[in-house]
Amino acid sequence: MKQFEGLFNNPFEITPDSPKQIAKAAPVLETKIALVVDTNILLKQVLLRDLLKIDQETFETKYEVFTLDAVLAEVKDEKSREYIQHKLPYQLTTKSAATYLNSQDNIRVENFAKDTGDFIGLSKVDLLVISMGMQLARELGEIDLVRKVPKDLQEFRPESLKVAYDAFESEDTDESSDDEAVKEAGSSSENDKEAAEDDDWNCVEETRQTKRTKKRL
Repeated sequence: MKQFEGLFNNPFEITPDSPKQIAKAAPVLETKIALVVDTNILLKQVLLRDLLKIDQETFETKYEVFTLDAVLAEVKDEKSREYIQHKLPYQLTTKSAATYLNSQDNIRVENFAKDTGDFIGLSKVDLLVISMGMQLARELGEIDLVRKVPKDLQEFRPESLKVAYDAFESEDTDESSDDEAVKEAGSSSENDKEAAEDDDWNCVEETRQTKRTKKRL
């Protein structure tokens, strides 16, 4: 076998005379999570990394922050403007509400808010911020994850109050049973009264003629 040595090279073998070949995988670009901020976040100088309970490096790696020019227009005081322009601990990407947003998304957001009963409590800029979230979801290929119609309303009952809820429902059931019993008793009394009145005798008003008849008897 030694006579064949050197005729075939092992492409995976690293020899002292050959340069070391290292296969490098192309870096995988992870899509960042888009965050949309409204006026309150900026006015109150809320640290988003604290809300997410992560450090600044992780925040910058995983998230990017967006807002609208309509949001910035609501910031009137000089101190807040100074904070936004020079002291924000993250890069803020601003889009134009007039050109960036989808008009159909605006309509869907308004209708959705009306269906949930939230419309009256939302400002025009609030609705635009939500619409921006839809547009970003579309760009990230996640628009199918956005709910088109509201979920059915369900009563929220904390587990810690389960005993109190059960007791309340038990009392309510007892009261309903008592009400039904009262109704049945009342109905029975009415029926008895009607049966007593309906005894095949015709009640007529006593007249002078009947009075005279009684006297003769």
